[in-house]
Amino acid sequence: MPEGLHCVYDEIEEFYHHLPTNKPIIVADAVGVHSKEIVAFLKGKGFTQVANLIGGICEWERDGFPLLIDNDETLTGGCMCQLRTWGKRKK
Repeated sequence: MPEGLHCVYDEIEEFYHHLPTNKPIIVADAVGVHSKEIVAFLKGKGFTQVANLIGGICEWERDGFPLLIDNDETLTGGCMCQLRTWGKRKK
């Protein structure tokens, strides 16, 4: 079963040390904009098995692929730029 890790875009510099260096990594965000930047960042840090999910989770879901949903991290908002978590926050 694939593993998933959640990291806020602004915290990648502190978080990337937690990522495995011996496994493929697919970076995904809502629509694929920030994930492209994260892939470039990780490659700059020496990661070689890293790729961007073009179109992000929105296209993934639209195309009917399965999702595991964490209700504590569900987003809500009028448009992509206003999405906010409404569930329990990380400590």
